[in-house]
Amino acid sequence: MAENENTAMEDTKDEEADDGGLDVEKVNLKSYSKIILFYPLLVYSLIAMVIKVTGEGLPEPDRPGLAIIWIFIFFINASIVGFDFPAVKFFVLFLIIVIVIMAIILLDNAGIINFLAFWQGMREFFDMSLDSRFYAWMSIALGFLIGVAFLQGQLNYVVIEKNELYVNKVVRGQADRYPTSNLRVKMDLVDIFEFLTLGAGRIKLIVDGEDSFDLKTIPLVKKKKRHIDELLSATLIEKEE
Repeated sequence: MAENENTAMEDTKDEEADDGGLDVEKVNLKSYSKIILFYPLLVYSLIAMVIKVTGEGLPEPDRPGLAIIWIFIFFINASIVGFDFPAVKFFVLFLIIVIVIMAIILLDNAGIINFLAFWQGMREFFDMSLDSRFYAWMSIALGFLIGVAFLQGQLNYVVIEKNELYVNKVVRGQADRYPTSNLRVKMDLVDIFEFLTLGAGRIKLIVDGEDSFDLKTIPLVKKKKRHIDELLSATLIEKEE
């Protein structure tokens, strides 16, 4: 029996570790600047830099479309940071893109346009202007900005415990504590691209109907919200008992 109980306890610990390593006694909420959503562009800039450096002796056609792909990723990332795309807008945008692609295919098949020739011209134009130094400097700049945003998120955070809400703002030298007895939590998936990129969204904490904290760009926001609900439910049950 003792061995079975020990095994069950070990399995429970493993399940908690697999569920993100969150302590059931508290939930940490860290809000980040949207600049962290530029991480795909950082990764691609590093890859493109390596390809450019290792293939400097090769003709341009052997490194096709690097710059066009970079500009495409930059456009997507800038759109995510600059605008909010709710689910409705996302599907409308997706529908427009599908219609444009189908129109290009039909026009190309009808001989009205020559898409391959256009693509070849665009590829050569952009690859002529973006060399390895461009990708290197962009990697440095993006890495620095994302690093600062990550550090800022580590310094300013909110901790929800069973009986207390702790708001820490290191930069301002401020730390506030509130009871969780009347805490209300609202989750909002403001941007579908933000959610697809990092599983991120917004959580709004309302204390006693007066003070509120709007935390934006929280990674894995659905998982965080689930843990908050479980924590507050457990607290309510303990009080009733």
